[in-house]
Amino acid sequence: VSSETTGPGGTPITIQRDLSRASTDLFPIMAFLQVSGPDNMSVVPYFGVGGGYELLNLSADDYLTGDSFDATYGGWGWQVWGGLAMPLSGRTRLTGEVFVNGAELSRDVNDPYYGAYGSTYRETVKQDGVGARFGIAWGF
Repeated sequence: VSSETTGPGGTPITIQRDLSRASTDLFPIMAFLQVSGPDNMSVVPYFGVGGGYELLNLSADDYLTGDSFDATYGGWGWQVWGGLAMPLSGRTRLTGEVFVNGAELSRDVNDPYYGAYGSTYRETVKQDGVGARFGIAWGF
């Protein structure tokens, strides 16, 4: 939430209030197969597929109520990707790629409010989506 006011000398002042915050970290632990063009090309195309276990750490704070949420979800997932690599020197490359990820991650939660018997329910988070990665890669 933001608002503006005027300070001394007509200087505009913007006031911003953060009502909540959330962050996620996804850790894919996967085996993969990648196929690429020859190393002697000036720009090397590559494509790959991977599958394995994924972990998602989700953390959130609601500053109005003071509530916090921290949870870790896990499950099986897959990725496919394609990109281009520009050799810099030796085995070092500048890379850029587009990927598609598919996974449904979950965790079991005990419900303390379900009478004396307790109850367990499952929370799930769909991690289906498209993204891009850019960076420097090197190999041995």
